[in-house]
Amino acid sequence: MTLATITQQETLTVPALKCHQQEYEFFAFILTAEQLAQISYVSSREGKDGYQRLLNPKRAEAIKRYIELGNTLPNNIILNFNNPDGVKYDEQTRILTIPYIPKSAWVIDGQHRLYGADLLKNLLFTNHLARTYEFLVSAFVGLNVTDQAKIFVDINSYQEGVNKSLLYDLMNLFETEDDNQEAFYISRASDIVNRLNNDPESPFFQKVSLTKDRISKMISQASFVDAIIIHLNKGGIISHTNEYQFSLEEQYKILKNYFNSVRDTLPDLWFNEKSILTKTTGFNALIAVLPTVFEQTVQKYNSFELEFVKKVVSPLRGLPWLSKDFSGQQGRVASKQLSETIRKSIISNIDSLDSSNGKKRLAI
Repeated sequence: MTLATITQQETLTVPALKCHQQEYEFFAFILTAEQLAQISYVSSREGKDGYQRLLNPKRAEAIKRYIELGNTLPNNIILNFNNPDGVKYDEQTRILTIPYIPKSAWVIDGQHRLYGADLLKNLLFTNHLARTYEFLVSAFVGLNVTDQAKIFVDINSYQEGVNKSLLYDLMNLFETEDDNQEAFYISRASDIVNRLNNDPESPFFQKVSLTKDRISKMISQASFVDAIIIHLNKGGIISHTNEYQFSLEEQYKILKNYFNSVRDTLPDLWFNEKSILTKTTGFNALIAVLPTVFEQTVQKYNSFELEFVKKVVSPLRGLPWLSKDFSGQQGRVASKQLSETIRKSIISNIDSLDSSNGKKRLAI
């Protein structure tokens, strides 16, 4: 395939093929590392409309060295041209005209490879490889950020080693209310977990890790989402499809009140390294007994407000929570045994609590 040529109007013309997959249309063509570095940019999650993690400079440097040693990167770079008006395609000649100006194309996938290409571009005075090293490009035109994020997830969810927390986080950009699609519930759970992490009044404020690395005194977003999604799914105890038809805000308040009640009941053990309360064993046990806590609280007080939830979970004070109490027990077995202990303690204690607060409508 012939390489792109540059015109005086700051555009590139390049032979290209138009491809169709489902409702999507994109173009396949070749650009050099230098040309790609000129037009492309990476958007991080920290930006207003971003959806990618910040670049890892060490990985990009490693890719640059890999290229310089004579190696190949045959997998394609996926871009999106933001301005559809700047892209023209001639069906007869199969020539594509694209902008040749900085930041005219977002990188949907391949950001580290492109950053490696950009490093090569900066070495042009001593290394001319960037002018001849070619990349296969797949380019969309005018995709919104939701579709870009969806394509990124679709590509990376089938590759090993992709951060599950990242994929869950990106699903917040999906615009779907299809109860039969897993993406909707993952998106809903991810949204709730992010709010718990960002709300100063949340017991998980800045305690949720968005990376795949284990970080002391933090819970991974993926683990959190996987744990609560069963209760958000159709028919779950706090689902929007059950008899109460809970909204997102109500679901968030239920989980926030629940975990705040646990934290307030056991303040010295909350995110304490010596305690299993907020580690896998304790956290999964607490999630497992959420239906019991919710049902008992609502039945007793017709409310799931914090003051009433704290009364129902008060038996937690008398249970073992230190790591040494679970020495030699495997995570799932210990978590299941603990959840049964919590459930029995709550049910046996419920009759000793105050009577109903007299509210006629469920309060959260």
